[in-house]
Formats: sequence, structure tokens, C-alpha cells
Amino acid sequence: MQTTVPAPREGQPTTERAGLGILWRKLSCGGGYWGHGGTTLGHLNANGFVDKGERGVVMMRSTDLNSDSRGVRADNLLDNALCKRK
Repeated sequence: MQTTVPAPREGQPTTERAGLGILWRKLSCGGGYWGHGGTTLGHLNANGFVDKGERGVVMMRSTDLNSDSRGVRADNLLDNALCKRK
């Protein structure tokens, strides 16, 4: 699952890598996390795990279906939760 290939988003530089069912994404504080999220009508879920699963976060929230930035906001929440802040 952790053998990955680049997984670019259309129109953006490649910062993600995909394995079998999970993605690796960079953290703003260095390193990265493993996770896989998704959406269904009315809500978004996202998760991320670092340190070989010793630390993680799972998030579920309602969506604003008219907003294209909902994925970016979820990525920012995960980044803030997983980065060790002083």
C-alpha cells in the first residue's frame, strides 16, 4: 500500500502520491501523512496518520456544496492537526 506513484491534481503541481487505496501528502512542517478521504452528498470526511499510525486525526463535516474550496479547507485542518506546533 505504501509503494506510491505521483497523483497530480489537474492544474496543480504534483504534491501527492497514491498507493493502493491511500494517499501520501506533504505537511507544511515537513514530512508527510497517509490518508484517504471522500465526499458524499452533504458531508466530507478526511483523515491522516503519521509516525506509522501512532498519531492521527479523523474529520467529518458538512459541506457547502457551492464552495470549491472545501477540499482545501479540509487539507488545512489536517495539516494543522498533524504538524507539531510549539
